Amino acid sequence: MELELIVRVTDHAYDQYCHRVGFIGRAELRNLMTSEIAGGNYHKEEQFLLVDGVWWVQEGDDNTMLLITCYGRSNFDIPKAIKWARRNNDRISL
Repeated sequence: MELELIVRVTDHAYDQYCHRVGFIGRAELRNLMTSEIAGGNYHKEEQFLLVDGVWWVQEGDDNTMLLITCYGRSNFDIPKAIKWARRNNDRISL
């Protein structure tokens, strides 16, 4: 028996997505993310998640994923950039 993936989006992640990527209805965003993740159309690196060119921070397990914040679309590797910024006591501008 395969369990259904449950994707939840925090208010902060939703607001950041609308601000950095574009407006989308909350249910539509949740359905889009569930479909993409369940279909394997993502890249996960530690707590970072890349879906359709959009970087997220997430937590969860095999059946539940909570999207905590959205970094938006980026042509650079957000996890590496954040690690560099921490190492150099610097910040990245999104």
